[in-house]
Amino acid sequence: MSYRFTDSEKWKDIWFRKLSINEKILFIYFIDNCNLSGFIELDIESIAFSTELTKSDILEAKEGLSKSCFESDNWIWIKNFLKHQKNLPLNPNNNAHKHIIGIIKEQLQRFSCIPEFMEFVNKNIPAILGADQGLFSPIGKGKGNGNGNVLINTENIKKLFAIWGVIPDLTKIQLIENLLKTYDYETVKRAFYSAVEYDKKNIAYLRGILNNNGVKGNGKHNQENRGRGAIDYEKYESELATVNYKNKKE
Repeated sequence: MSYRFTDSEKWKDIWFRKLSINEKILFIYFIDNCNLSGFIELDIESIAFSTELTKSDILEAKEGLSKSCFESDNWIWIKNFLKHQKNLPLNPNNNAHKHIIGIIKEQLQRFSCIPEFMEFVNKNIPAILGADQGLFSPIGKGKGNGNGNVLINTENIKKLFAIWGVIPDLTKIQLIENLLKTYDYETVKRAFYSAVEYDKKNIAYLRGILNNNGVKGNGKHNQENRGRGAIDYEKYESELATVNYKNKKE
């Protein structure tokens, strides 16, 4: 049996007080049944059985909690769970916290499309491990074209983000490393350029166009889809090189 901290003052909190009765029930259910890191798989039948709420009641209550309990791929992340359980700041030398960090790592890809989650990770995870240790598995210096357990060149990942004019943090590097295990470097680079063209410079957009363009990895592109909204990549490369040259001179 596990125990959770509960804040008796929540009944006086304006946010909690304004929740509907069903939202309060669902929120407390999430708190009592989530894992140590504040994640819970959404099981409507189980929730209905335990709370006697109907499916429509649960779905409506879930929407009412959308600013504090974020959903992705049928999982829920409770934003302030670790804070209210007195587990922040996370300490990598604490065995219980090591387990919490491990769970967060497992959920990283699932919730990477949630800005609030990525903000939480960037604030609470890389900072405590240090850039040289890294939250994630080490990124090698070798060469690889995607497809399998290859080492990814960190400098190439930085070059991709240079297309966007940003310096990536550890979280973003890990996300692109995962993409490069499925898609070859040139394919991902084209996706970065497409994000520039449509002013959608975020990881979620990259995933979307890589999936929707019918790219299966290993350099096998869908020629019909690639022709749509084609980009002058050589022009972009030339402009990027010019900008980098000017920056070095300055």
